Order: sequence, then C-alpha cells, then structure tokens
Amino acid sequence: MKKRRMEAVALSVAMAIGVLGGCGGSGAYSGYESAYQKMTAGGGLETDFTLGLEGDGTQMKSTGNMKLKNEGNTTKLYYEMQVGDKRIVQFSDGSAIYTDDGTNKTKFSITGGGQKPEKAENESGGREKEEASEFNTQAFIQEFSGMLEAGKIKELGILDQIPEKYVKNTSSEKQGDNTVYTLTFTEALVKNFLNVLVRDQVKDSDNALTFGDLKDFVYTATADKDGILCKITYAGTVSVTVPAALMTSGEAKTFELAIDLALDIVNPGSPVELTLPDTSGYQGL
Repeated sequence: MKKRRMEAVALSVAMAIGVLGGCGGSGAYSGYESAYQKMTAGGGLETDFTLGLEGDGTQMKSTGNMKLKNEGNTTKLYYEMQVGDKRIVQFSDGSAIYTDDGTNKTKFSITGGGQKPEKAENESGGREKEEASEFNTQAFIQEFSGMLEAGKIKELGILDQIPEKYVKNTSSEKQGDNTVYTLTFTEALVKNFLNVLVRDQVKDSDNALTFGDLKDFVYTATADKDGILCKITYAGTVSVTVPAALMTSGEAKTFELAIDLALDIVNPGSPVELTLPDTSGYQGL
C-alpha cells in the first residue's frame, strides 16, 4: 500500500469505528448527542490526537492535529501527522485533496469528474508472494499508522455524530465535573467496515488483509462541566489475517493489532480558524 493511498488507516479506521459506535440507553445517548452538538456549535472542529498501535512485536506511535471547518456546503480540512520520523500534511478545499509527504506534493480532484489515482499493483502492506519477500508487519503497522485521508473523512463522515441506529448500548458516569459516556457497538458492523476499508486500498481484493475477532473494545466520549464534548478515546484489539498469497511460506498468518487512540478537542464549541496552505507546486495525479 503506498503512502499517498494509505495515509490514514489507523486514525481513519479508529474514528470510523466511532461512527459505528453504540449507545442503547436513550437518556445517556441524549446526553452524548447534546454534548456532540455543543462541541460542533462553532461550525468546525479541531482536535489533537495520539495514536498507538502494537502487533506482532512491533509498536508505533503517531501524533497530529486536525481541523475541519464548514463553509456553506463545503467542508475544508487540514491535518498534519507525525509518523515515526515522517511528517505528513494533507488538506482539502472541498474540490481537491493535496498531500505533502515531505518528498512529493500531489493533488487529485474530488469534484467535476476528477479521477482518483489507480490502485497500485500491491498496496496490502507487504510484497506479493512472487517477489519472494515475506509480509512485513513493521511496514504494515507504520503505514497503518498514517492512514488518515482527507477524502475519507469527507466521504465517510468519520467525525459526524454517531447514529443511534448503530448503537448497542450507552452508559454514563460522573468523573469530577466531567461526564464520561461509554459506547458499545455491534462487532459485526465494525469488522465489516474495517474489511471494506482495507479492501478499498488494494487492487486484488482476494489478497487483502482481513479483520476478525474484536476484544475489549471501548469507545468513550467525555463532556466537560459545560456539557461540551472535549475528549474521545478509543481502545481495543482486533485480529488481522494476512492471506497466504502474501506469505512466502504459502500459509496465512494471523496476529492481534492493539489500537489506542486519544482525541483531545481544542476549544470545543468555538469557531475554528482555518487558512489552507498555498497550493502552487502540487502536481495532479
């Protein structure tokens, strides 16, 4: 999977799982819903995030900042992420997505009939079997750490309020002046969603990695003393299966991937100031 296509799995996936998060108690859900609406009352959202991944003996941490601002029917987005020693910047003005990975500055249109770049021959996190190279878990996790894609955020509505119809159960408790909402969700929905995301990154879906059993998944949303959502955390473990076609041994491999995501909302409920970078020098794909 190439960086420009996989600039966001972990955050995109983890936050997308939040979109499929759950809440059954109508009273608790109403509280969460109100806190979310207050958080976005300024017409935008800014969050600092820290993402930790661990699996198959490999650990990776990425940090970053993301801003979204609604202007009429257009959503502008900017984020920067530090993955290991690599800094990635990506932004969208609603008509195109611009990416600066420190080496290349690329652009592709998302309106007016623009086409997304074709998928590479191998974007699965490891090399094809015929290249005689074993699947590289470390490379996969590093790229999985940077899979936040501006287009995905807009397309999937990853930062939208979690729909109650996908909610399994919600509880709330006071912690000092704050109220913490704990949301649970249907595992089948999440696994299907994760698998679709990964298959979208590869040319041959038969060679895509698949996600299986979930364990100890917890999604929490914290509201401050004013009832405004100010923090989201997401933690859990999912099994990842690498197909035999990507293994030189010819046998499929399964390992557990632990995800730990913390999103701290910057000035929740306040307007977001967002000025996008100069787009000169970006080459179309």
